[in-house]
Amino acid sequence: MAIKKTPTFWMIWNSKRDLPAVKHWTLKEGLAEGRRLSEKVPGEIFYLLSADKFFFKAAPKGLDKSKGIS
Repeated sequence: MAIKKTPTFWMIWNSKRDLPAVKHWTLKEGLAEGRRLSEKVPGEIFYLLSADKFFFKAAPKGLDKSKGIS
């Protein structure tokens, strides 16, 4: 398994809501989205998360990827 560097992106996460779905490619965009969501849903906490590395291991040939992660 390798840890690889990737261009940094930001996501907004709220533990009471769905998982993050949008990558914001600049810090400015991530901050703006966090502010927008906190205005839209007062009283809830929105976290700005950054990612600049990822983990990857090639799947063995023949692996059924439709089973998901367990």
